Amino acid sequence: MEKKYKQIQEVEKQLITFLRSRENEQRRGEDEVWEKIEKGLASKKRLSLKQRIYIWSTAAAAVFIFLFFFIEYKLSDDLNSLDEYVALLEEPVLESSQIQVYLSSQDKITVEENTASVTYSSKGNVLINEEKQETDSLGKVEQEYNQIVVPKGKYTHLTLSDGSTVHINSGTRVVYPRVFSGNHREIYVEGEVCLHVTKNEKFPFVVKTALFAVEVLGTTFNVSAYKNDLNNEVVLVNGSVRLSDRNKNKIELKPDQLAAINNGKIDAVKKIEALDYIAWTDGLLILQFEPLSNVFKKLERFYGVTINVSPEASLLKMRGKIDLKQSLDDLIVLISSTAPIVWAKTDEGYSIYKKER
Repeated sequence: MEKKYKQIQEVEKQLITFLRSRENEQRRGEDEVWEKIEKGLASKKRLSLKQRIYIWSTAAAAVFIFLFFFIEYKLSDDLNSLDEYVALLEEPVLESSQIQVYLSSQDKITVEENTASVTYSSKGNVLINEEKQETDSLGKVEQEYNQIVVPKGKYTHLTLSDGSTVHINSGTRVVYPRVFSGNHREIYVEGEVCLHVTKNEKFPFVVKTALFAVEVLGTTFNVSAYKNDLNNEVVLVNGSVRLSDRNKNKIELKPDQLAAINNGKIDAVKKIEALDYIAWTDGLLILQFEPLSNVFKKLERFYGVTINVSPEASLLKMRGKIDLKQSLDDLIVLISSTAPIVWAKTDEGYSIYKKER
């Protein structure tokens, strides 16, 4: 039995060796698989008919599985290259105190300032806060993806190679090609961004998240898709977008509409004042009867501190305007003057409670 197992291992070894070289031999036929297996077996002792049947059946199954997945991969390669790249990425360190720009797997630039401006030319040259970045990998790959990770308390403005601009909020990461190629433009977002997409009807622009995707031709819209939020949102400022969730439900939004996505499913569409939802790009929060749990979650991300809100205080709602240029202490004092809450500083950050009558 052990001898038979070693023989099977030899077949598998020969098969794996061939499959690894398959990338450079994609146009050759199936017969080559069998030819290489036969060559591997030729150097071994003659096997019994029963052993040969067993080994060949194992090899045939392996070849079939390989061909099936190879065909599936090639059919989806162009569509899923961004998804595959994101899936292979390590989880970003959002708790870092610095903005991180990954220009390749080897090149990482850290930005000490609270804000960063990252600009790509149509040829893929990169400026970070007006400084040109030199990278060895420029132009060596057909489709190279870069990544920006913005921690809590920071902000980044990104200009993509097609001229589209992306405001990146705190606690967000964005994965994107250095230079768009092919017949579409795709980026991946985890967190919140506001986009102004350069119009190009021949090359649709797609924003992908873990739970939904938004397709546009040229427009301004906001995407909120934080990993730990149960509810995500897409808000359209102008133009039109097509939203699809992971259940393949699709809707088209009109300006001043908000689509809510709950647990990966399009839940509702409502009329709103879209400019209120992108005011954060100008350092403002416009609140329309917003639960305090949401308000303090946004402040927590923006200022990069921990804010614990009691269940009773979470249910209170607030309406008004918050200037994010103020200190967090001043903002909490302001909120406590309009809402029945008390607050205290802790070792972790802040604690918010409902005021007892």
